[in-house]
Formats: sequence, structure tokens, C-alpha cells
Amino acid sequence: MKDYILGVDLGGTNIKAAAYRLGSYEKVGEKRLPTQVEGGWEHVLGRVLAALEELLRHTPRERVLCVGMGVPGLPGGGEPCPGHLPGGVRNRHRPAGGRRRDAGGCRLRRPPHGGGRPDVSRKKSFPF
Repeated sequence: MKDYILGVDLGGTNIKAAAYRLGSYEKVGEKRLPTQVEGGWEHVLGRVLAALEELLRHTPRERVLCVGMGVPGLPGGGEPCPGHLPGGVRNRHRPAGGRRRDAGGCRLRRPPHGGGRPDVSRKKSFPF
């Protein structure tokens, strides 16, 4: 049974990663570390993977449904990827579910009965 999701927020200053239990959206693990952009994209990607490995020490790997990653960038134009990761993720790892822009990714994460309604807890409709 796949009942955990992992999420990564890659920023220019910090990397934040967390693991959640599906259904209850209970946070079961969290890892934060400096991005260290000056090391280059391979170093940054290594730090992202290290954060995920740390989460997987406390989350059964075979029960993880997916990993989502938020990165800065402009949809539809401009710089499509943060400057410290030019092509890094694409060149090193092929996404299992494909890449999606923020709006499409939010649609995938939100339950069909909650997003945007004032009577539904934000935590329940958007765990990250």
C-alpha cells in the first residue's frame, strides 16, 4: 500500500523536505538544510537527494507514492528553472510522472472536494 508522499521546496537559500501520511496529511518527517548554491547544481541536487534519503530513514520506501518538488521559475517564459539547477534534474533523473507547472501540480495534490472552499481546512486540501 502506497500511503506516504514526500515533498521538496528548493529555494535559493534553503532546501525544505517533508514526508506526509496520505489521508490524514500528518507530517511524519522533516529535513531542512542550506542550499549552498555556490557549490553548483550538482552539489545542490546532491543535497536535495540527501534530504530525501534522510526522510526515507523514517518512512518505508516501498510505501512512498510519489515525490513532488517545487522550484522557482516562471511558467510560460523567462528562466524556466532556477539558475543553480540548469538542466540538472532533467539530465540526471527522468521524472516518473512528468514535469508539471505549479497549477497542474496543485490540481494533482488537492482532493476533489476541498480546494478553495472556506469551510475546508487548508491543511486538508493542500498539505505542503
